[in-house]
Amino acid sequence: MSLNPREKVAKIIIPLIIDKIRQNRQKLAISIAGESGCGKSETAKAFVAELKKQNFQAKVLGLDNYFNLPPIANDIKRKADYSWLGPRKEVNMERIQADLKEFLAGSKQIVIPNIPYYSEVIDEQLLDIEDTAVLIVEGTYTSLLRNVGLRVFIDADYRDTRKFRELRSRGDEVNDPLEPDRSRKK
Repeated sequence: MSLNPREKVAKIIIPLIIDKIRQNRQKLAISIAGESGCGKSETAKAFVAELKKQNFQAKVLGLDNYFNLPPIANDIKRKADYSWLGPRKEVNMERIQADLKEFLAGSKQIVIPNIPYYSEVIDEQLLDIEDTAVLIVEGTYTSLLRNVGLRVFIDADYRDTRKFRELRSRGDEVNDPLEPDRSRKK
């Protein structure tokens, strides 16, 4: 069975940090950041699977759930006001930082936001983290978080991620240089 690139990365990185988790017996937070479409979510899932093979429970927090507005409203706001774009206004960085801090402090549960992509509503859900050894926070701006024990940055630019953004019908976002590929025959 051939491994995808995300699984290969997990097989390399997880063995490097597993002893740290075992020896310290402390909870570990990992951030996975990078350009839209670079594979942050898939990498986080691969990390969870690899940690499970090592008998460690891991969970993922997606930064997309910490936006201050649901996706459609957020996109409208970005287009109306370019200053809205970025982690300081459109993302509730304080809340994700507080949830991360609760995890590291040993809380048994945290209440996290949940925003389905095509929803106009921000719900909340209870996340059980009592037996979770590793919390993986993935999203474009997660490298800005404090108290992260390992930071992973996927080095890809908009040209590298074009195919994946097109598959997700992304690319018409504010400041996104994705333009129609005029070289294709229609």
